[in-house]
Amino acid sequence: MAGFRVNVVTPERQLFSGTAQFLVAPGTEGVFGLLTSHAPIMTALASGELKIECLEDGEVERFALSGGFLDGDGKSVTVLATRAENIKSHDTAELKSRIIDLEAKLQALSPEDTDYAYLKGELVWAELVTKLAQ
Repeated sequence: MAGFRVNVVTPERQLFSGTAQFLVAPGTEGVFGLLTSHAPIMTALASGELKIECLEDGEVERFALSGGFLDGDGKSVTVLATRAENIKSHDTAELKSRIIDLEAKLQALSPEDTDYAYLKGELVWAELVTKLAQ
């Protein structure tokens, strides 16, 4: 069975490059899947889980996404993620500790403080990654 090339990139680095037989992504209109020879697609991505079933070994690569875009032509797909991390690389105990720390910092601030929005975004991200890593 022929697959399609998948590249997952963020502004900082390339997270994945390989051949897939199936991909599931969180679109802004709902979760969708792609197979080889899919019609051309360009769509916005929501926060959620990106799953890539690799052609070579059948292993499923899982990534937490914080929005972005997906562009595909049936032979290749590029995921341009605002923020993304491989879920395998996270320790849930460490993530839960980070959530507690962020919640404490947010309680000490008012919504008008300059760091509040940043810390709130970090808390939402940590909660998403924790949920997907379990």
